[in-house]
Amino acid sequence: MKKIIANLSLTLFSSLFFFLVLEFVVFRFIFLAPDIAIPAYVDGVVRYEAGQTGVYRVKNEIEAKFKINQNGWNSKYEKYQLQKDPSKYRVAMIGDSYIAAFQLDHKNSVAEKLEAKLGENAEVYRFGIDGAPLSQYLQMLRKEVLKYNPDMVVVNVVHNDFNESYSFVSGVFRSSFLKYEIENEQVSKEIQPQEYVSPWYSWIREKSATWKYLAYRQQVDFGVLRDLILGDDDDVEYRGNIDVSSMERDAKNNFIITDYTIKKMKELCDEKGIELVILMDADDQRIYEIAETGKSSNDAIFKLGQIAEKAAQKNGVRFVGLRETLSKDYEKNHKKFSYINDGHWNEYAHNIVSEVLAKLIKTEIKPDLLK
Repeated sequence: MKKIIANLSLTLFSSLFFFLVLEFVVFRFIFLAPDIAIPAYVDGVVRYEAGQTGVYRVKNEIEAKFKINQNGWNSKYEKYQLQKDPSKYRVAMIGDSYIAAFQLDHKNSVAEKLEAKLGENAEVYRFGIDGAPLSQYLQMLRKEVLKYNPDMVVVNVVHNDFNESYSFVSGVFRSSFLKYEIENEQVSKEIQPQEYVSPWYSWIREKSATWKYLAYRQQVDFGVLRDLILGDDDDVEYRGNIDVSSMERDAKNNFIITDYTIKKMKELCDEKGIELVILMDADDQRIYEIAETGKSSNDAIFKLGQIAEKAAQKNGVRFVGLRETLSKDYEKNHKKFSYINDGHWNEYAHNIVSEVLAKLIKTEIKPDLLK
């Protein structure tokens, strides 16, 4: 019994020592763990804690600096100003992780590139939070964006923004997003966000270098353990965090919530004389597939873009789809729009999207901007 206890104690001590070496030496000084922005809940809107800086890393491909400003958003601006310079044309961009854009340096996102293309008479503020669905964009517009009196609001829509507006899914702060309840083929209720409170285990995500290195930099999928225990449905195809097979089934509900959201946004913007633009992302994997094989194996995600366009047209809102632009660019340049180890836009894509928006503003919305 003494031998067993001694061996067990030695094993536990060795394991603890090994973990401490990994945690405080290996993943802090040798194989660097990424920094993760900590969320906060202010004035009814989840965002990031003000004043954070760090370096986001994914494998050896991405190493990008982020800087959370005093308002809680990743941006080149130290602070967004409530009072607007009358000589400036102010654009506000609303979105999820594509607009938060931790994958590239905080001065190089679509917002900063757009501002540079528009010139010194323009300023572009961005409001991006990881995982936000379409319903949360309405909350962000109401509670946060409008107080900065923008001349134009661009809402960037991606493919998992639709059903996550009315379906509760797992995530760090998903319950802190505005949600919809659908009854009798209409949005019957807005489910108000719950104040974000860090769970007891959040210190692991926020403080543990070992966890951050494995989960974020090396992208170890701990869900595999769950699938081994509970089983995995191999017939389900996932793209952009959504079940592609559900697109047809959810088409009616997706249109209902999109129509509702755009209508509410349009009303809010019209009251203040703000130009509203819906920017719809494209399915880059299908773009590559069509360019290389001449056909697409699944256009379910493309149909979400059609839903967004139809809802925008119904409500008299300007719609900008990226599929045609990105398809033409890929056919010509054969450069991909996302990272190898991360599905978000790379800097090349951010530049293309900023060019699309700059052209729209200069030619159709504010042609006298540069005068």
